[in-house]
Amino acid sequence: QPLTLTVMYHDYQADSGGQHFGTEIDLLASYALQKQWLLGAKFADYSADEGAGAVFPGTTQANVDTQKVWAYAVFQY
Repeated sequence: QPLTLTVMYHDYQADSGGQHFGTEIDLLASYALQKQWLLGAKFADYSADEGAGAVFPGTTQANVDTQKVWAYAVFQY
């Protein structure tokens, strides 16, 4: 099976206090090319919820809507 498609959903919440930070959906496609190569791409879409724009404690990252795309290749020997 050379082509693999995966969908993941994340719901980010504080361990205590009940704050809901946001949700994320990830789409991943990977393709096995011959025996040694794997090609893939990933798309992530994060939607900020409560505390949008606030900086997370211990970081410099703000809680904002974010979309990212990755492409990768893996060679196995």
